[in-house]
Amino acid sequence: MRRYVKINLAILSILILSCIFYLYIGPIKIPFTQVFTCILTQRNAGPCMIVNDLRLPRMIATIIGGAALSIAGLILQFLFRNPIVGPWILGIESGTILFVAMVLILGTSLNMIALLHPWGLLTAGVTGALLVTLIMLVVAAFVRSVVTVLLIGIMIGYICGAITDFLKAFAQSWQIHALAMWVLGTFSLVTWHQLNVMLPVTMAGLMLALPLAKPLNAVLLGEDYARSLGVNIKLVRVLSVLSASLLTAGIIVFTGPIAFIGLAVPHIARLMFKTSDARRLLLPTILLGALITELCDLCARTVLMPVELPINSVTSLIGAPILILLLLKRRVEYD
Repeated sequence: MRRYVKINLAILSILILSCIFYLYIGPIKIPFTQVFTCILTQRNAGPCMIVNDLRLPRMIATIIGGAALSIAGLILQFLFRNPIVGPWILGIESGTILFVAMVLILGTSLNMIALLHPWGLLTAGVTGALLVTLIMLVVAAFVRSVVTVLLIGIMIGYICGAITDFLKAFAQSWQIHALAMWVLGTFSLVTWHQLNVMLPVTMAGLMLALPLAKPLNAVLLGEDYARSLGVNIKLVRVLSVLSASLLTAGIIVFTGPIAFIGLAVPHIARLMFKTSDARRLLLPTILLGALITELCDLCARTVLMPVELPINSVTSLIGAPILILLLLKRRVEYD
């Protein structure tokens, strides 16, 4: 227990330090003392405008986004009893992208401006995520092979991608450009207004996830075993789907798809803490997700200043090797 607390405190300390550097580092370097002055005084002029209107909301979005996507990945891995499941693998992100693309293209083409409100985009994103997750739950109930479930998820992702490309054929050039930039994934466009929508939605998803830790531990050992302990399997599935959908869609609606965070971070937490107990993994998954996403975004916007890299390029460079290492170490069997 002491080791568990020490590691979590160490991660939290690194996260706090990285937040300070995040606000300091950029094309325009702002002294540490001035960064704190800007935050405390809430001024929006000169360097303070850069801190309060650009870097601070973006930093908060990386913390919320990393934590939310990581918890969503953890929930799905327990629910499907599969270590290589995540919002991206199962096509949940593709479903969100499809419905958001429909709103972005049709909303502007048909002058339905109300759909472009953050809550309108969020509703579309959650709807897409829910539909894909429900489809995957039905598939998992009838198909026993792990590889078949994963392949169907990937195929659903391709189908959603194909429909999204089909919609582009009817879009104007500026709509295609806006959608293409959004699909690359970036936290640079997040505003305070969007954070006011993102935060309550992801908090709702997290509040649903917290009480699921214990029943998901039982589900991981088998549904028959979970039923013998009095676990309501259907309720756990519904709440898990709703939680994962809120956590995923609540972020990528405003940032675009962020690859590998939901897949890789839960495994990093397992390797660091040497446990598969969902109750003990929740806190480190939140902290590690926030820290890793923030550091990836910091690299994306500073490594080649003033050019900014798509964050997916950075997260994939980190996430893919971790997944390869996991597969080699645990020798995952697909059949």
